[in-house]
Amino acid sequence: MKRSNGGKKVRVAHLTTNLRANGITNVVLSYCGNIPANAIGSTVITASPVDDIAVERCRELGVRLIVLPDKTKDPAHFFPALMKEVSGKKYDIVHVHGNSATITAELMICLLRGVKVRIAHAHSVTCDHMKAHKLLWPLFCHTYTKGFACSTAAGKWLFRDRPFTVLPNAFDTRRFIFDPEKREEVCTRSGLQDRFVIGAVSRLNVSKNYPYLLQIFEAAAKTRPDLALLIAGDGPEREHILSMIAEHPFKDRIVYYGNAAHPEDVFSAVDAFVLPTQFEGLGIVFLEAQISGLPCLASDAVPRDVVLDPKAISFLPLTKDPTPWADAIIKLQPNSVRESFYGTHAAEISRFEISDAAKTLAAVYQKLAAASGRKHK
Repeated sequence: MKRSNGGKKVRVAHLTTNLRANGITNVVLSYCGNIPANAIGSTVITASPVDDIAVERCRELGVRLIVLPDKTKDPAHFFPALMKEVSGKKYDIVHVHGNSATITAELMICLLRGVKVRIAHAHSVTCDHMKAHKLLWPLFCHTYTKGFACSTAAGKWLFRDRPFTVLPNAFDTRRFIFDPEKREEVCTRSGLQDRFVIGAVSRLNVSKNYPYLLQIFEAAAKTRPDLALLIAGDGPEREHILSMIAEHPFKDRIVYYGNAAHPEDVFSAVDAFVLPTQFEGLGIVFLEAQISGLPCLASDAVPRDVVLDPKAISFLPLTKDPTPWADAIIKLQPNSVRESFYGTHAAEISRFEISDAAKTLAAVYQKLAAASGRKHK
């Protein structure tokens, strides 16, 4: 017999490998910060490392944060600590975020410690540990009770022919409406006045393909003297990318902005968004850029779920020769009606609005908890 929730909060723990400046962190904290607090009690359980900005954001949102030892460097302490944290019926639901079947260990621990609702959430379309993914996948299928994915492509990658639900990487969409004052402020500070600026905003890692972007920019800059490049973000490839910029023939037209606490300001400042990523689970930055009224160039590896307006975004193959990308950049022109994009595309944008998506997720949590016959201590 199914039990009702009895009007009590559903206790949900989001489990992540780390809490750095990346897409998974943004998604987790966006949902935790917007989900109805009277219905859902949110905790984030993460392995080290954790960025200070993420700790501060959890504090601001009133989200309980549990930091465990580094899973990669110290698994001997991470897994026992996780087992202890999910024991004792503390949580009705554990929502595990990752990109491959390597999250099987976390899901198995939750299963063994009696967590009845175990959500596996796919955030990408590939992984760094393919052999382990393939080996663990048959067991993975028996460890979760509900599958989520940030896109159809990500869901098919992790769950194959098994059922899953697409949960959008929702965010505060109005935050990215074009702001002319912020544009002037950033351009003045960065010395980009009177330039046509292409921007790239993302975590600086291998998948974002920044060396290729610098090749593209070199080819385009030869023909277009007003062209400049602004790169915003941080990550493991930071020093490598900075060294390439230092040796770039057009380094005087490249600005490294650093890690943007307010990426919406960067989107307002640039004239186009270009990022030749090698793979994406969804590609939320392309949504943010379109909302800001920017023409976008994306690789054909980016899921088409990000299209808000087919005229606003083009998909190009990752060919060895960067000339097709350079030619596309040379033809780009500023959007003279950036302020109106949000209003004219409100219906398409609404599916990524966090205030609505969080309510939907809360209802799913409540339904899953009720179906599991949960009991409160």
